[in-house]
Amino acid sequence: MASGDLVVVHAMAPASGLTMSMSTTGGQSWTNAGNSSVAGIGTITAFWCVFNGTWSANPAVTIGGSTCNNLTMQVFRPTSQQFTWVLDQTSVFTSYSAQVTPSQATFTTAGISTVCLMTYASHAANTWSSITAGWTYAYSSGNQNRCTSGSGESISTGYKTATAHGTALGSYANTQSASTSGLVTKLIFREVPSITLFGSASTPADNGTNTTDPTVVTPPASMIANDLVIMVASARVASLTPAISATGGQSWQSGNARTTTNLSLRMFWCQFNGTWSVNPSVSFGSSTCNTVVMHVFRPTVQIDGWFVDIAETFATFVSQATPSITGVTPANQQTVTLALWAVPDAGTWNNATLTTGWAIAGSAQYRNTSGSALSSAYAYILDTDLATGNVSMTQSPNSAGGSLIMSFAEEARAFLPGALVLNEAPHRAARW
Repeated sequence: MASGDLVVVHAMAPASGLTMSMSTTGGQSWTNAGNSSVAGIGTITAFWCVFNGTWSANPAVTIGGSTCNNLTMQVFRPTSQQFTWVLDQTSVFTSYSAQVTPSQATFTTAGISTVCLMTYASHAANTWSSITAGWTYAYSSGNQNRCTSGSGESISTGYKTATAHGTALGSYANTQSASTSGLVTKLIFREVPSITLFGSASTPADNGTNTTDPTVVTPPASMIANDLVIMVASARVASLTPAISATGGQSWQSGNARTTTNLSLRMFWCQFNGTWSVNPSVSFGSSTCNTVVMHVFRPTVQIDGWFVDIAETFATFVSQATPSITGVTPANQQTVTLALWAVPDAGTWNNATLTTGWAIAGSAQYRNTSGSALSSAYAYILDTDLATGNVSMTQSPNSAGGSLIMSFAEEARAFLPGALVLNEAPHRAARW
């Protein structure tokens, strides 16, 4: 096995109502995908993880029953070790009535590179002999894993891959040796590139003071060429036009100067060339209360570049506890979408209420207590060409302010052997 492999484990027992858990993780971070449990048939639970490269021990599942326990494991390798795995859609757990050839609807893929696993679990030690064309049994030999203890049980998994959005995988049928009822799990995963948030920096640090104009920010240490650098300038004065005053040797792009009551915002970005000639700075035209925040994202492959996937959107919000930013739908799969809120006071932001799927970028908030004060907070979501959904976070106290959201996409500069081509020519016009 290799780091980045997708590992899927199914555990079955003939008793219903069981709560199964991964009792020995083997050093992996397992996700319980869910379960199906029916009286008279049993319980099946699915677990999955992305292999980190080393088993500290063989994994084990606590099942809660001892009559006939059955475990299976399937391992799938991504097209490139630069990629990782996420669920493409919500998993489905159901059952089927007594029949020889149970058939179930599957999925229409949302992502580009996907693998769907369909698992039938019979409460008898049946053999399985035939599945729908285009599907493959997920076993190196045989078509199932049987447990003959007690009344017996049998697990049979088939899989199908797809390489395009919106691929209808169709129905899945599998023939067993006797008419028996059973349980069903439907799992679908997709490969995603491993863009990472490398680091963040700001002037001032959270809960500090700064009125300097221009304001200098010290970038995170150990950056490398082709990192994406996003800088946001905010000031507690309306109608300013912040501008890059010291480039640091980089070629910066600028968003529009944005303003609302007692607040000015502007976003800047560049693709790092590998060397800072000096620390970059932003001029404001005011020395009241100035903040510059920098976030650095590392591409999946070091030689890859970046382009704008979706241009920035600015909005204002009225005084409220949990302002929401309208989400976007990136055009490319290898993306980072950054959202930010800013208010003209020294409020705090509660990242525990951040919308699921999003993560905090840098500090929980960036407060500048100079003058009447200023506060901002940042969130990001990676590696998706699906709708990000609206994103919200809770502040204290309630304040009115402004928000920005923008998406960037990674551009493959060279194709790795076996890698997927995820950035297509129609989007290249947006590259800077």
